Amino acid sequence: MEPTRVLLVDIPRLLESIITEAFAGDPAFTFVAEAAGEPAEVAAAVDREGAGLVVLWSARPELPAVFRRLLEDRPLTRMLALAADGRENFLYVPLGQLSPGRLVEALRCAASLGRQPA
Repeated sequence: MEPTRVLLVDIPRLLESIITEAFAGDPAFTFVAEAAGEPAEVAAAVDREGAGLVVLWSARPELPAVFRRLLEDRPLTRMLALAADGRENFLYVPLGQLSPGRLVEALRCAASLGRQPA
């Protein structure tokens, strides 16, 4: 199985080091070139690097414009946006064609992500 190619976008150097060290020696992931946060540049880097996952650092706790562009142009690309304040993070994982059972599973999974243990 080919490793997932992860494109890091505008990640601060310290966080980039933490991420790459945490996955050092893990054959499931390969980290590729960091791109600037402009939507066209990120889309081009996804294509050029064959990235299957984009991790983006965002100063604002909202869905970055880069992701809107990728959702429109490359809907099968998985995306993770990390907010600078660490509170509002977004994960977009394409589900592909949905059966009723897969839709129920996806909704349950999404609902459980935001729950805090009691």
